[in-house]
Amino acid sequence: MAEAWRDRLLRLAAPSVLVFVASLQLYLAHTHDLSPWKGGGFSMFSAVDRPDRRIVRCYLETPQGRVPVPVPNSEIRKKARAMPTAGRTSRLAQTMARSVWVPDSPYDREAGGPPEGCAHSGLRALSPGEPLPAASSPIAFSRVDLEVWKVGFRSSDRMLRAQKLITVTAERR
Repeated sequence: MAEAWRDRLLRLAAPSVLVFVASLQLYLAHTHDLSPWKGGGFSMFSAVDRPDRRIVRCYLETPQGRVPVPVPNSEIRKKARAMPTAGRTSRLAQTMARSVWVPDSPYDREAGGPPEGCAHSGLRALSPGEPLPAASSPIAFSRVDLEVWKVGFRSSDRMLRAQKLITVTAERR
């Protein structure tokens, strides 16, 4: 008797787990902007929205105006691209606001090319512990604006469209 019950349970376990994971992934994809390529990957091949195709834009609010700056590759940036919650994007914006921004050397720009998601402003964030370059002064800014965008296909006019998922602001500390 116990063996028959165990066999029934084992036969239902795998399909139940699959239905649970699929339901959770669909819920998060539709309510929290989780990329279809994450959280189980259901519907990933029918979507052009992938984390590596999402755009993270960052702007410094300087006395001269709004300046686009590159967002360094980091674990929090990857997470914010995959599922841009308010908490994740705020942490990324706060990290950017705590950074020291300096003029970029022409050699760094040639090596890496323009950063993904924005035109090259000629600024870069110093790595933690990196000294201020000689003959360089930090850029004055009051806040950081961070945006995460996704690309989607609209079948009605067969066009790819960019859609802003979230915008957050972090004051300079």
